[in-house]
Amino acid sequence: MREGLGRMARVRSALETMPSADRQEVLAMLDELTRPMTAREVDQALLASGLSRADRKRMVNALKGLSILMVAY
Repeated sequence: MREGLGRMARVRSALETMPSADRQEVLAMLDELTRPMTAREVDQALLASGLSRADRKRMVNALKGLSILMVAY
């Protein structure tokens, strides 16, 4: 089975053709985008939903142990 239908090879090829400075910026951006959110970040993201503090705390506790990358409501 091919990984993502060759996605890894395409990404690697694209990165290899980039200038070093651009490659470093792209990799830093990807690191930030794929970094799991902290409990505080999840709580802050849920703040805009209008949930009470107690409900947000329960939600954050329920999500502990999961790698949350983004919160949308």
